[in-house]
Amino acid sequence: MPGTRRAPLTAEQWGLIDAAWLAGDSAPEIVEETGIPYRQVRYAVPRLGHTFVKRQRCRGPVTWTPEKQREYKAKYDCDRLIEYKRMVFDHYGARCICCGEDTLLFLTIDHKNNDGAEHRRQMKQATLYEAVVKMGFPDSFQIMCLNCNRGRWLNGGMCPHVTPAWTGFHLEGVG
Repeated sequence: MPGTRRAPLTAEQWGLIDAAWLAGDSAPEIVEETGIPYRQVRYAVPRLGHTFVKRQRCRGPVTWTPEKQREYKAKYDCDRLIEYKRMVFDHYGARCICCGEDTLLFLTIDHKNNDGAEHRRQMKQATLYEAVVKMGFPDSFQIMCLNCNRGRWLNGGMCPHVTPAWTGFHLEGVG
């Protein structure tokens, strides 16, 4: 019934919630273990001085061993991606070959031969940057900014900086 209040948490319940949260249990796990309603657990956690974030258990297969989990994490580790990007940019030059953009946040690797889709289907590595490093920095790649890369894709292989792009817009009578 709306508007009805639950009985306040007892000192024992506060202690159970605190201990379970510190042990790494998520709110649904605490509810399951203690029988305390979710709303009360959600209310109690921040008041115990903890930051309430939704904790999720690993959704991986049950057959995963700790070694397999470490291997999976290492494969997709952000630090490794940054290191691979740094190596690729150092080798090819950290500047767009078309427009000269040098802000690293805007730069990406590009397939010179427009065969990126086929290459990604054959890749065994987690990222294109890792693949380029493991292939020994082949000449079939170049650095482009995201605008030039996307413009090249939309303009049939030529960057709009190099050749005028078909825009599809009719601007007659505008201006």
